Amino acid sequence: LEADIEDIWLTAPEKGTALLTERILLAIEEEEYEVAETLVIHLTEIAPSFAEGHALKGQLAGRRGDSVEASRAFRQAVQLEPRHYIALERLGDLALSEGSAEKALNYYQDALEWNPSRTGLSEKVDVLTLQLRGQEI
Repeated sequence: LEADIEDIWLTAPEKGTALLTERILLAIEEEEYEVAETLVIHLTEIAPSFAEGHALKGQLAGRRGDSVEASRAFRQAVQLEPRHYIALERLGDLALSEGSAEKALNYYQDALEWNPSRTGLSEKVDVLTLQLRGQEI
């Protein structure tokens, strides 16, 4: 089911953007990150309402260590597709790396709401909940 959802997210709004998305994914797979970044900029410009384009932009920004741009792109993806559990999880990871555990927990919980079987996500929530709220007596 998770793979089906992610395939739907990757379904571009029109044929031209679909080809561009395929090329971005191929560039990422082949570790041609500069090519992928150039293409994803074009994709988000010509299809600004395509949530997965912004998620890919966030992924690439995060890969090069630009947490500000990654956060901006993932937030845009979530604004366009509030159920985008991958973008929500990445926002949680970014918040945690910036020292905002409470914010990270909120993002993780939102992601978990949309995909309760996402590998490792429950553990992240459990660890942060324990860290922030302590162990119940």
